[in-house]
Amino acid sequence: MGQQQAHQIDENLITISTDQPAREESAVLSAVKQREVELKTELLKARQTADDILADARSKAAAIKDTAATSGQDKAGKLIENELAAVKAETAKTANETPAAVQAITVQGQKNLKQAIAFVIEVVLPQSAKEAKNVLDNDKN
Repeated sequence: MGQQQAHQIDENLITISTDQPAREESAVLSAVKQREVELKTELLKARQTADDILADARSKAAAIKDTAATSGQDKAGKLIENELAAVKAETAKTANETPAAVQAITVQGQKNLKQAIAFVIEVVLPQSAKEAKNVLDNDKN
């Protein structure tokens, strides 16, 4: 039995020595798989965070765009109102000044009417210009 015991001890050593690397490989492989799961989880969290940041940025950009459009429309409306008021004021001013200007021009024209008639007659009928002038001069007296 001594020899059989020796053989069995040798087999046990072989089994123990061959099982140990397999266990170590299994432990390393398990650690690698665990780390892979951790990295995938971190990657998913990072992607979700990036998606959240992107969605927030898009939302803020849309709000800024809407605010700018509204503000622009308000400012444009106020500018149009101000310009329209200025045009109305200028129109009213011109309308108020027009009768006085027309009256002044009419008075000036009436003062120069006889001279204008004499000038036209002199240009159109040069021979009778002297006679026309005499008639106009007599009218003054």
